[in-house]
Amino acid sequence: MLHIFSRKIVLIFLISISGFALAQPIGTNLPNYDKMWLHFGITINSNVSSYKIHRDLSLNTDDSIMLVNPTRMPGFGVGIISNIAFWNHFDLRFIPTLSIANRRLAYLMVTGQRQNKDAEFISVEFPLHLKVKTQRMDNFRMYLIGGGTFSYNMMSNFNATDDKSRYMVITKPGFWGLEYGLGTDFYMEMFKFSLEVKLTEGVTNILKQDQTLRYASVIDKLFPKTILFSLHFE
Repeated sequence: MLHIFSRKIVLIFLISISGFALAQPIGTNLPNYDKMWLHFGITINSNVSSYKIHRDLSLNTDDSIMLVNPTRMPGFGVGIISNIAFWNHFDLRFIPTLSIANRRLAYLMVTGQRQNKDAEFISVEFPLHLKVKTQRMDNFRMYLIGGGTFSYNMMSNFNATDDKSRYMVITKPGFWGLEYGLGTDFYMEMFKFSLEVKLTEGVTNILKQDQTLRYASVIDKLFPKTILFSLHFE
């Protein structure tokens, strides 16, 4: 289940924080870093992607399908960080990212047969975050982030028209999402390194509504959902 995996991610995150905190050298690194109002950097992430399903049984036009559930799938991404420090404990962050993810719907038929419908997402994402920071403690600080993102899937099958398309789950290419998470900053000798865990929840339905699509007819709405574990270098 996705919530069990998220707990494991948070546990790994906390262990990583402890390890880095214990390894920090004595003395203050980059003492003037926070006096600069603009920073740039790069980010890499691993992600676990899934869907949130709204299913309306009254709309079910295919009684051969008994159950449909989302399955988590791994992926990764890389991006560029632009950070504006506009107040003591507040930053504005824009992180355009190229993300590769996979999402799967697992179907159980009334015959007992199982079928999977996979979708590949190679997306350009445009997250905008507000970062709220604690006071710096030597070479360490914690922070919270919150904001939104727009994602566009360049591999969307939305325009599929061949005979096979009626057996596909067709999704729209773009969606808006909310993002929130937490992280830690570590001030190294030459750069600032951050560990971050974040949840993205889509707020726009990406499912193409068409009752002729067999596997989509049992779903009312479909929302992307992703957990990201990121490494930032600024």
